[in-house]
Amino acid sequence: MITTDLRLNIFEKLLFDSTGIYFWKYSKDLKLEYSNCPDSQILCNFFYLDSCYTFLTDYLKQGNSAPLQINSDLSLLWFIVPHYDSDQLVSIYMIGPVFQTRIREAIFREYLQTKNMSLHSGMKLLSIIRNIPISDPFGEFKHLGCMLYSAIYDRKLDVTQIHSQVVSENGILPSPDFSRQMHNSEQSEALILKNVEDGKLGADDLLHSFTLPGTPGSMCPGDPLRQKKDECITFTTLITRAAVKGGYPYEYALSLSDTYIRSMEEAPGISEVEKIFFSCYTDFVEKVHQVKMNFQYSKAVSSLITLIDSCIFSDFSMEDAAHTLGYAKYYLTKCFKKETGLTVSEYLRNQRLETAKELLIHSNEDIVTISNRLRFSSPSYFSQQFRQYVGVSPSDFRDSH
Repeated sequence: MITTDLRLNIFEKLLFDSTGIYFWKYSKDLKLEYSNCPDSQILCNFFYLDSCYTFLTDYLKQGNSAPLQINSDLSLLWFIVPHYDSDQLVSIYMIGPVFQTRIREAIFREYLQTKNMSLHSGMKLLSIIRNIPISDPFGEFKHLGCMLYSAIYDRKLDVTQIHSQVVSENGILPSPDFSRQMHNSEQSEALILKNVEDGKLGADDLLHSFTLPGTPGSMCPGDPLRQKKDECITFTTLITRAAVKGGYPYEYALSLSDTYIRSMEEAPGISEVEKIFFSCYTDFVEKVHQVKMNFQYSKAVSSLITLIDSCIFSDFSMEDAAHTLGYAKYYLTKCFKKETGLTVSEYLRNQRLETAKELLIHSNEDIVTISNRLRFSSPSYFSQQFRQYVGVSPSDFRDSH
């Protein structure tokens, strides 16, 4: 019989021989028990000083059991699998670290100075860092983590079950949800820009699951912060063009873009840059949406449409909407039907089904999850409504795309 220890021993050897990536085992209170790294104590001490350790401690205290891929501001990645037996945390297994892009030594020296490491430990760590491999966080490294999970639990791990977190010295970036990760970057980019051009609200989660164009480190090798700024600024330019194409005035778009780009340039860390970028995207979408609503509909109806579009993934109440907007429910529903040709319920259903089409094409979510997220009463009712609206079942629609 093949035991867990034997599977882990085989995995450890294959992992190091083929990639040079180290294997680690920690106790449930995060004390190092074993590693095949020859300088394990130095790297372990560095991990304890890093913000990733603080996040991991909180993650485990909250009872989280999902495998975790964690990434620091220095682009150092670890893959972590909590080992539970009978619902009790027994140990923590890790592989790493790897770089997602090579770091210039000067940047790493500056980082070490903030950690108050001794000169000897710092010099030794620098020599170790030079030999740390580079790996793609969205491909190879994630799949190696799946292999670690399989070695521990003797069952397959789907990549959609992985929790991924970017941690910086200044805070935690909202986690990208791999269950919604898009599988075609060019198609995803086009969809995001189309959302801006159309002023489509309620699709922010598509951006959080999107990897910005460019191979890690290709725009500014050795400086991950500069790399992230360049990526976000480049895509901000594309968003600005999409907003102008959608009807937002050129002068206003250029001014708004400049404001966000200046903020990105001044940001001190990767997480701050990404937060500014997400705000930029949301701001442009909202402004294009408002332009389109002002052009097509009365103030009352355009305000109602804005409110409905923000509730694609949440519950919507016409009574609450009327109260929020300061109109009588009867007046709002009558104006809405007259100007759009649809009832409020029909419009909301159609918007949710259009969103379902995008999720079926651009995400790995199963049909039950999509149905629940879009607030349909049951998966069977969702499938019925989808077939009625699109002409085919959700499964057939996904298969054909």
